[in-house]
Amino acid sequence: MKAEQRLDNEKVPISYITALIVIVVVATILSIIFVKDIVSGITIYTAAYFVASTLFDVVGVDAASIILSRLSISGIGFEKLLPILIVDGIIKIVILGFVLAGVVDLIMNINIRDRIIKLKIKHSKSITIIAGYSTLSEKICDILYSNKSEFVVIDRDNNYRDIFITKGYNYVFGDFTDQRVLREAGIMKASSIIFAIGNDFENSIGIISSRDVNKDIRIVARAEQESSAEKMGYLGADTCIVPEAVTAVDIANTLIKVTNR
Repeated sequence: MKAEQRLDNEKVPISYITALIVIVVVATILSIIFVKDIVSGITIYTAAYFVASTLFDVVGVDAASIILSRLSISGIGFEKLLPILIVDGIIKIVILGFVLAGVVDLIMNINIRDRIIKLKIKHSKSITIIAGYSTLSEKICDILYSNKSEFVVIDRDNNYRDIFITKGYNYVFGDFTDQRVLREAGIMKASSIIFAIGNDFENSIGIISSRDVNKDIRIVARAEQESSAEKMGYLGADTCIVPEAVTAVDIANTLIKVTNR
């Protein structure tokens, strides 16, 4: 399946070819009309010659000049040579067009934003890693961002890219249980990592992977079950939080305060 997707990506989109042909045709027609209009006393053939030999002569081979130099010797009428000049010009602009398209495609494939994020991660002295994007981690990120703390979000869902860009988050896409992804996110220099998704098993694997890579990092983990929180502590987490339990305590304390008034 991946191989098929790769082949599809390598195909030249029909829209690009169509657009290039349209550009060539329109540019040719408009240029001929323009030259004919501004230079009085010349024929449409002469105007077309200027377009072919000047506008499209961009790759260093001036076939138009060579043909023109032999025009008086051969005795062939200029109008018969015009198609050759036009074809010469169109071939040159097509070559240039595909070269420029290749350069643009190369630039587009080099994601500048991702490279900047990688440089920021590489040169940061202390960073917090948010492993997994969820409602809880979104709130954590907002707080860290408002306090101008350096952090990076790891998530396997590439659909979050627009959200991260809009919010100004640094990000790495991948599986946070993968040590290679953790290293890419800067775990070797990170001060802490927070596992905030609602999956105790994945969080547990992430804890093991993180502790194996960085023995000194502070690990904070979310647990859905209190029994899981205890196990995460054995696996290497410094702090385990059960959101429902914390919420229940907050609600209870609020009720007690209201009742005692």
